[in-house]
Amino acid sequence: MAASTKPLRFITSGLLLLLVLSYCYYLMLLGMQSFPVLKGCLTVINALGIYLNGNEWLQAISWQRIKAINATGFIVIAGVLLLTIYFVLHAPKYGSWDAIAIWNIHAKFAYYPHAFSQVYKNAGAYPHLDYPLMLPGAIAFLWHTFGQISITVPVLLSYTFFIAVPLLVYYALKGAGLPVAGMVTLVIFIIDGNFKEIAISQCADTILSALILTVFILYQNKAARQRENHTWLLGFICASCGWVKNDGLLFCLVFSVFFILLNYKNIAVILRYVAGLAIPLLIIGSFKIYYAPPSDLISAQNKQFSSLYSVLTDADRYLIIAKYFISTVFTNYAYALIVIFGLLVYNRRAFLKFPFAIIGAMLAAFFAVYLVSPYELKWHLYTSLYRVYQQLYPALIYLLMLSFGNRPTGASKSKSLII
Repeated sequence: MAASTKPLRFITSGLLLLLVLSYCYYLMLLGMQSFPVLKGCLTVINALGIYLNGNEWLQAISWQRIKAINATGFIVIAGVLLLTIYFVLHAPKYGSWDAIAIWNIHAKFAYYPHAFSQVYKNAGAYPHLDYPLMLPGAIAFLWHTFGQISITVPVLLSYTFFIAVPLLVYYALKGAGLPVAGMVTLVIFIIDGNFKEIAISQCADTILSALILTVFILYQNKAARQRENHTWLLGFICASCGWVKNDGLLFCLVFSVFFILLNYKNIAVILRYVAGLAIPLLIIGSFKIYYAPPSDLISAQNKQFSSLYSVLTDADRYLIIAKYFISTVFTNYAYALIVIFGLLVYNRRAFLKFPFAIIGAMLAAFFAVYLVSPYELKWHLYTSLYRVYQQLYPALIYLLMLSFGNRPTGASKSKSLII
C-alpha cells in the first residue's frame, strides 16, 4: 500500500467505526437488550480482531513511521493545529439550536433503552423524530461507554468530523498524485469561515458531507473500484448516508441510479454494489417502520397543499428559490466559485463527467423539494439551504481540484459522461 493512502484508510476506518457502532447500538435498542450485552459482544469481536491483525496495527504506529514525518507532514500538522485553535475558540459548548433541540435530545432518548420506544410513540411531543439515528446513536453509545451523559461527547464528535473532512480531501488528492492541490484545499478549509461555522455546530450535516465525500473518493479511486470488497464498501457507505440524515437517502437514490445505469453491462459490479446497500437500507427501513413517524415535511405538505398543480405552476416560487440558490453561493462560497471558474478555463469538459452529474442532480432534487415545500418558502430556504450546500461542498471542492490533474487529451476529449 502506498504510504500516502495509509492516513486516508485510517480516517475512513474511523468514520466506518462510528457508523458501525451506531448501527449496533440501534440494533440493541431494536432487540431490547442492555448495553452490557452489546459491550460484551463488541469486546469479543475486538479481541478477535487484535489477535488476527495485531502485528499489522503495531507496525502502523511504529516509532520509525513517526520519525519519518517529512516537511509536508508538518504542514498538515500545522493545518490541524490552526483548525483546532479555531474550534477551541469558537465552538459552542452545547452546539447550535438544532443540536440542542434535535440531535442531542434524540441522543438522550436513545441513552435510555426502556424509554426509547415510548418516546417515539408520542411523536407529536418532540421535533423531527423521523430523523435517522447515526449521530444520536453514536453519542448514546459513547455516553454508556463513559458511564454518564456528558457534553464532552458531542463536542468531541463535532471536532472529529470538523478535522476529518479537510484531511480526507487532502490525503485523497495526495494519493491521486496531486499534493499541491491537496495543500490548496487544506488552505481553503482553514480560511473558509462558512464551512467552519457549520462544522462546529454539533449537527449532522458535516457528518453527511464526510460520507458523501468518502463515496466520491472511493468511486474516483480506479484501483479500488477493481476490488470486489471496495464495490461492496461503496454501496455500504452510500446507503449509510441515509442513516445520518433524510437528505442522505436522497443522495443514495441519486448516486445509485447513476451508478447502476453507467454499469448496466457489468452485472457482477451492480450485484456487489446492491449487496453493500442492503444492510444499511434494512436498518434504516426498520427504523422508519417501527419507530419514526412520517416525515414532518410530507405530513405538513399533505395538510397544506390541496393541489400540486398550483405549486408547480407558481412562477414566483421558482424565482425565489433560484435567487436564494444563487445568492447563497455568492455570499458563502466565494472560494468554490474561484475554483469553478478556474476549472472552466482549464478543463471545462470535467463538468460533463459522472461525479458532477451527481452534484447537479442533487441540486435539482433539492430545488424540487423547496418547490413543493409546505412551509413559508423564504423561511425554509433561509434556515436550511446553507446546510444543504454544506453537505455537498467538501465533495465539490475535492472533485474540482481532482479535475485539474485529470485534464483529457487526444481521443479522451471525445468522451462526455464517463465513469
